[in-house]
Amino acid sequence: VADLLGPRPASAHKTLRSSLENFRKAFRWACNAAEHEIVARMGAALVYAMHDGGLWEELDSWIGTARRSAQTLNDSGLLSQITAVQGHLASWAGDVMMARIFHTESLDYAVQADDARQELRAHSNLANVARDIGDTVLCLAHADGIDRLAEAAGMPEMLAEYAVHRA
Repeated sequence: VADLLGPRPASAHKTLRSSLENFRKAFRWACNAAEHEIVARMGAALVYAMHDGGLWEELDSWIGTARRSAQTLNDSGLLSQITAVQGHLASWAGDVMMARIFHTESLDYAVQADDARQELRAHSNLANVARDIGDTVLCLAHADGIDRLAEAAGMPEMLAEYAVHRA
């Protein structure tokens, strides 16, 4: 990261690309070896690296594999993360109804995992989708979920950030 800010951004970019390629190779190996624990965890990490790097098409091709491994492990926490990203991908593709389905799955998995932060994130995503499709009642229902969970999740700043859903 320091290289990115210094005089050698090309070198840092080359290192980053090389590291990402090594990560991809390790992920493919884990897939081929049916190492579901590795696939699910690496896949979830790869999801965020690709998401943040704007590699959405590649992300879309890998995310299903990570999801299947997380399902094999019955890991609700990872499934909540992965389905949330699938929801974002659907939104970016302009498919709000599919985004709603994925974010609803993310909420269900968060509840199963008993993870207030992931549940809060899912309510936030669903409130955004509801706002985008003009469903005020659904938007307010998820805003209520945000209100209920913000303190429990240790994220009281979410109350102010999502007060816009009440407007």
